[in-house]
Amino acid sequence: SRLGMLFWFVTRADPADSTAHIKTAAVRHPGVPFQEIALVALGEDDSRHLLDTLVGPLPAAVRSQILTKTEGNPLFIEEVVRALIADGRLVKDTRAGAWRLARPGVALGLPDTIQEVIAARIDRLEDGVKRVVKLAAVIGRSFFRRILQAIAEAGDAVDSSLTQLEHAELIRLRQHLPE
Repeated sequence: SRLGMLFWFVTRADPADSTAHIKTAAVRHPGVPFQEIALVALGEDDSRHLLDTLVGPLPAAVRSQILTKTEGNPLFIEEVVRALIADGRLVKDTRAGAWRLARPGVALGLPDTIQEVIAARIDRLEDGVKRVVKLAAVIGRSFFRRILQAIAEAGDAVDSSLTQLEHAELIRLRQHLPE
């Protein structure tokens, strides 16, 4: 009997990307079933709905700036909202139960890319935590705690840094034991 194997790749639609070779190879072999699912940006209504789900109604000017800058990218929308909350520009009005600008009338100054949003989040971390996340990034997208511990400086509190990074949703624990 033959067993099938499924490969699932998440890639960018960039022909220069190394994963484009996978598509080229699959297309050249007609006996290999190949399915490409191209994701598109969220439409304006879906982007607005996502924003409302994350923080509820926002002032029209704020909503418009966020939706224009993020261009329907759901991850970018989430990260911009997180950044606005983290740096105190967007605050929860406990009496009204809604989010509002801490300083109305001040331009939001939103980053142009999702990379800038994440870099800004990392920049706000304490120095020791920043060192740990940089070391983890050097190891790779996935890393073992023991390897990170082995290359960290003696003063770096790896476990507490990992906890802070997980709380900030910059890393995700896949498996605790066995590592």
